[in-house]
Amino acid sequence: MASVPPMARHDIEQLFEEAGRLGQCSLAFLSPEGEWLVRWPKTARRPHAPGAAADGADCLRLLAPMVLALTPSSPTLSWVCPHGVEYAVGALFAQSAPAGSVIGYGDASVQALSLTRLLRLHLQQVIDLQQEMENLSNEIARNYEELNLHYELSAKLGTHPTPDPIYQNVVEQIRRVISCDHIAILLRDEQGGLSAVYATNRTGRIQTSFRLDSGVGLSGEVVNTGTAMIVCRADLHPRFVPPPYAVTAQMSVPLVTSGKVLGVINLTDKEGGEEFSTNDLKLLETIARQAAIALENARLFADVRSLFLSAVKSLASAIDAKDPYTHGHSLRVAYYSAIIAEQFPLPPEQREEVYLAAVLHDVGKIAIPESILLKPGSLTEPEWDTMKRHPLHSAQILGEIKQFVTLSQIVRHEHERYDGSGYPDGLKAEAIPLASRIIAIADAYDAMTTSRSYRQGMNPEQAIHLLAKAAGTQFDPHVFAQFKSAFEQGRLTLPPDVPAQFLVTE
Repeated sequence: MASVPPMARHDIEQLFEEAGRLGQCSLAFLSPEGEWLVRWPKTARRPHAPGAAADGADCLRLLAPMVLALTPSSPTLSWVCPHGVEYAVGALFAQSAPAGSVIGYGDASVQALSLTRLLRLHLQQVIDLQQEMENLSNEIARNYEELNLHYELSAKLGTHPTPDPIYQNVVEQIRRVISCDHIAILLRDEQGGLSAVYATNRTGRIQTSFRLDSGVGLSGEVVNTGTAMIVCRADLHPRFVPPPYAVTAQMSVPLVTSGKVLGVINLTDKEGGEEFSTNDLKLLETIARQAAIALENARLFADVRSLFLSAVKSLASAIDAKDPYTHGHSLRVAYYSAIIAEQFPLPPEQREEVYLAAVLHDVGKIAIPESILLKPGSLTEPEWDTMKRHPLHSAQILGEIKQFVTLSQIVRHEHERYDGSGYPDGLKAEAIPLASRIIAIADAYDAMTTSRSYRQGMNPEQAIHLLAKAAGTQFDPHVFAQFKSAFEQGRLTLPPDVPAQFLVTE
């Protein structure tokens, strides 16, 4: 409820003074609570008459319920109190709620009524204009908030090729503008249902395996219709399926891009028991639009990446196939290298480079004659010189592909030694790319633990012992320490999709 019209007390006093000169009556402005805020003349007392209380309180008590009964469609009244004082009242309203009253009182009832009506009309116009300005300001603020949200989401979500950072950023942006108990992102799965991929409460992410069959629940209805909804008592709705947390109210918005519904974002129970508003819905729809685009881009990226990795692995497998005893070598080295890289605080894109370079580290062997590659015994010096050129061939092949320029330098230096006695460039210590130093240990470990036609492979403990002796000379001691740490944590066990043929495990 408003307490005063949006004018300064001084402005009301000036308005009353100018109006009061036109008639023989006193004027007052009362708050909705009945407080006398402004009087004219300033020396005027509250209306009273002989036999009435000194301040006319009894008359005002009689007048109060009549003032409260006024409405925007019938905002004025005139009344003569039992003591003969004539009153004219004009009620003011802000969005249908009482905003105060203008009262004229005195002996000249016609003048009091006319002035009161004029003053009420003027002040009501001021209130209406002020309310219109406030609504416009609020709308501008909402539009700015929505636009700013759009820009921020575009900047943040557009840089993530994987979904987890997208989920996190979406939830963070929602919590910035809407305070609620739970936020859940559900995406369509291969069976056509909805699976919760990310859920949070007020303290952080929660683990949940919540799933709905196709078309089931409020979320299923939102996905099927592509239409958002707010349900104040979701827990009483006939289609409601409870998630693994308490819910009263729920707001759900579909994730739609290019006419395709990917899933739904659910918010439950706004802070303080407030209802979700249409403004909340608009903000969530803005977030959902950006999230849907980012998630679809991440899915497309994953598809392209999967196709790309399949092609890369096929190429590596074709090289390994030249020697049946090295079958799966590149994929095993890539797996070991990826595990070692995870021991370092590297960004995801650099870990990806380590993995790809490891998969392709022997691609240059395609240029090495099979008579050398498959020779069962020791190589002659000329043969060894030829073999030592395969890192250069690998770098040359990858260097022809613009996206693989960085990888070409990694595979070029995979056979450098920490003490500077390696090949092809004799780089030393930190001058050797970190990815090359990682792959060097992974490559050596796999070679040691894999059986060949001319020798039996070592067990892992023996290989670790020999690698430890070479740390500081052939291998980076810090990289070896991280490798050993991963080994001791049991992280070097090969998964089923990595070939382990001819590996010695005991």
